[in-house]
Amino acid sequence: MVHYVSRKIAESRAAESDKVGPLRVGLRSVYSRPDDDEMIEKVIGPLRNEIDEVDSWDSVLSSLVNDAIGHIQNPGSQTPAEQFTQVVFLNNVIAENRPVARKPGLGHELIQRIYDANLTLSKQARNEGQLRLMKGVVSPSELAGKVLGKDKLD
Repeated sequence: MVHYVSRKIAESRAAESDKVGPLRVGLRSVYSRPDDDEMIEKVIGPLRNEIDEVDSWDSVLSSLVNDAIGHIQNPGSQTPAEQFTQVVFLNNVIAENRPVARKPGLGHELIQRIYDANLTLSKQARNEGQLRLMKGVVSPSELAGKVLGKDKLD
């Protein structure tokens, strides 16, 4: 993963016009894998620094969250594996922003947006998650509700 992030940073630096594109792809990839090994914490720093240099962290992360929410809300357009990847992405965003979840700012806004989306997972996405993780899969909206201190979805 470290080499992958380094490649995306190098692609961004070499780009003539769209410096954010490779960084956006890199960020999505980093957050789209289960983080049992805590790899996100190990690799996110350089990627975030590059995105911050072009003043795009908030907009890139926000647009990726919106994309993931949209994909989960429209499961017919994706395979179960792709749906599950979106779930992992959102759950990782929630986990990374958990320390600031109840403070004003981007972290709270993203978690609130995920909660407000009231996401339900398709049966196929749940099955895919159980196959990959060997445990039950929680909806990102449920997880967001717990982090925000709300017992259940409204």
